[in-house]
Amino acid sequence: MELTPRPIEPSWIIEGKPEASGCDLSRSADGLATTIVWHCTEGRFNWYYDFDETILILEGSIVLESDTMSPTRYGPGDVIFFRDGAHAKWHVEGHVKKLAFCRKMQPLCSDWPYAPSASSSVSSCRPAPGSPRA
Repeated sequence: MELTPRPIEPSWIIEGKPEASGCDLSRSADGLATTIVWHCTEGRFNWYYDFDETILILEGSIVLESDTMSPTRYGPGDVIFFRDGAHAKWHVEGHVKKLAFCRKMQPLCSDWPYAPSASSSVSSCRPAPGSPRA
């Protein structure tokens, strides 16, 4: 698989010169879901999500923080979910490679009974205490 440049919005970069690249692995027929492999070199930057994104860290490590989450380090095997509309500050330590599952919600009818979840816009899944990776 060949990763091609996917530059980070320059106004989002806080520190360093992070270089990002990626490759689309799949796209749904309706265009609302995509699976991506993404790589980034060291740096700090803001990221603003305009779709739901679930990531699996494949290589490297990052420290993430947001309005609802204190700085937290993630590495290979960790899974993180970002809700559409979320903002996170990324600190890539050396490099990171992730597998991302991105999904854009289709607009709902205005009369649809929908109440957005009150849960955090960023959440993660980590190994249980006592497991081999804990």
